[in-house]
Amino acid sequence: MKTIAALMLAVLLFAPLSAHAHEDEGRHHTKEQLKTDPKAFEGTWSGIWDYCWHVEFQIKHVADDQFTCIYRWQENTESQEMKQNTLKGRVKNGVLKIGAISIEFKDEHQLLAIGRFRKFTRVAFLHEGPVTFEQEHEDPKDADHKH
Repeated sequence: MKTIAALMLAVLLFAPLSAHAHEDEGRHHTKEQLKTDPKAFEGTWSGIWDYCWHVEFQIKHVADDQFTCIYRWQENTESQEMKQNTLKGRVKNGVLKIGAISIEFKDEHQLLAIGRFRKFTRVAFLHEGPVTFEQEHEDPKDADHKH
């Protein structure tokens, strides 16, 4: 199972940048700003762990390199019910660490989340905005062609 997770991570890290990212007038950061401006993480970001389970992060900058995050996740693909927990996080070297989850910018409109949980490692690309179940279990590469 670790081999599959490692393979998925490699594919996701080297995948072309997503064309389905939303153009947001307020978010125009250079790569250097993304690494040095902790406030760039602030907002609601959502995606799908391993193209299967919906996930959402409501990230709020508290002070300096500190954040609070409402982390919502789907445990059962048969239901749209989401579990929730509030966590504290910290940015170091451009990476936001929230418990077992590391989040960093892939580009100015997309985050890469890697969760190293007890039994599994999960990967998700996050886009700005709350979870919607309209594009349920859709591979982001396929979504590029719809926008």
